[in-house]
Amino acid sequence: MSTIYPNTIFALEWGRYTQIRDETGKHIITQDERTCMQWTAETLGEFDYYEAEEVCRNSRIGGYDDWRRPTDEELLAVTRGIAAWTCTPSENTRIGSAWVGGMGCLSTEDTDDKFSVIAVRGPVRTDATATPKAGAS
Repeated sequence: MSTIYPNTIFALEWGRYTQIRDETGKHIITQDERTCMQWTAETLGEFDYYEAEEVCRNSRIGGYDDWRRPTDEELLAVTRGIAAWTCTPSENTRIGSAWVGGMGCLSTEDTDDKFSVIAVRGPVRTDATATPKAGAS
């Protein structure tokens, strides 16, 4: 399993991220204090697209039962150096493909390929739900 590090741009914002630890002191969840989104401190392993959904849904990390795969935007915001499944099927390419994000970009991959799984919880963040910039309506 791989440790997940916040995107380097966000990592520069001191105090934005909180490490949530289990009873033994192990870092298990990272929380973004600005968005209230949480993600697993380590990947959950490598699975195909459909297994990834089930693994997230069945996770009980930190006692929470509402884990899910991240959106494209969420995945790109919280990772660097790890290619992992998003929750987004690919509509404009071949049947049986979905988006994988990591290393600053997205690509479509076959849903039966194995990639890392990162679980997130909290409000779904997309460009449509992000806080508007000053002067924008």
